Amino acid sequence: MAKLEGAGISCRGCRGTCCTFEKNSMRISALEADELAAHLRETGRDTEEMRVVLRATIARFGLDRPAPGDGRRVFGRRRYTCPFFSDLGRCTIVPEAKPYGCLAFNARAPGVRDGENCASDQELMREQELASEDEPLDVPRAVLAALER
Repeated sequence: MAKLEGAGISCRGCRGTCCTFEKNSMRISALEADELAAHLRETGRDTEEMRVVLRATIARFGLDRPAPGDGRRVFGRRRYTCPFFSDLGRCTIVPEAKPYGCLAFNARAPGVRDGENCASDQELMREQELASEDEPLDVPRAVLAALER
């Protein structure tokens, strides 16, 4: 992210479709969820209100149900609006505490306004997948589980 910002490429002018149900199906490892939960605790955001928001996101987008499939394979992941995406169109998690997938998904050119020219850094994502032995979960379920451990 910082490297791209230095080149004049950032998400600052975008409305954040990558964080909403329009495009987001982000999943994280248990380790990333633990780190995010630790950040919430350190910043005083590990509250019952936060847990209510996480549970509401899970219920609203059916994240507690299996993804669509035919029994042999899954056809896609469920999309949802990230519970850490604010009404102001910005993420409320500082870059130092963001999951790898969030850090790896960036604008690819200056002036992106509606997520029209964004992509994930596939090399970074492959490295992360190889380093993780657990099955990734959507952010709300993973973080809620980490907070309740």
